[in-house]
Amino acid sequence: MTCDDKGSVLVEAAIAVPFFILLVFGAVDATYMFADWTLANKAAYVGARKAVVSTPVAANLIGNITAGYDLTNFAGQRCFEVGVTCPTAQVTCTGAASNGSCDTGNFQDAPFTNVIFPAMKAVFPALQRQNVQIKYETNGLGFMGQLNGLPMNVTVRIVNKTHQFYFIGPILRFFGGAITEAPAIPQFASTMQSEDLTTN
Repeated sequence: MTCDDKGSVLVEAAIAVPFFILLVFGAVDATYMFADWTLANKAAYVGARKAVVSTPVAANLIGNITAGYDLTNFAGQRCFEVGVTCPTAQVTCTGAASNGSCDTGNFQDAPFTNVIFPAMKAVFPALQRQNVQIKYETNGLGFMGQLNGLPMNVTVRIVNKTHQFYFIGPILRFFGGAITEAPAIPQFASTMQSEDLTTN
C-alpha cells in the first residue's frame, strides 16, 4: 500500500464515520421517541378509563345539559327514535399548571388532580397537567328523562406535548445541518362511553 492509498482510507473514514455516528445515535433518539409515543397513547387510554368512572371535570355537567329542558316530554322513549329530542352537549376541558379551564362552565379540579391525572402520569411520567384534554359529548343514546345515566362519549387526548431529541440535533448542527430538537408528539386520544361518571 502506497502513501497515497493510506491517505485515501483516511478520507473515506472522514466521510463515512460521521454518517455512521448519525445513524447509530439517530436510531437511539428514534427509539426513545417511539417509546414516548407508546406511553402517550397508553396514558390517553388509562385517562379515558378513569374519566368514565369519575366525577366529570366539567362542573355540574349533567345539570347544565338538562337545565330548562322539558324532561317529561317523551319520557322513557329512546333518544334515537324519530321525534324524540334528548338533551345534547359538548364540553372540552383542558388542564393547566394549576387548576384548568372548560369551554363551557367551570373546571372541577378534584377528580382531575386526585383520580385522572395521577393514573396517566404513572404511565407517562413526562406528562404535565396542561398536556391533558378531556371532552364530554352526548352520543344520542339512552332514554328521555334519563339524567344521571345520560350516555356520552368521553375522550381523553394528549395535547401540546413534545419529545426532546438528545443526539440528532447536536450532531446535525456540528455538520451544519438543522432539525427540530423537540418535535410534537401526535395528539393521541382514546374515547369511551361514560359509565357512572361518579368517583367512588
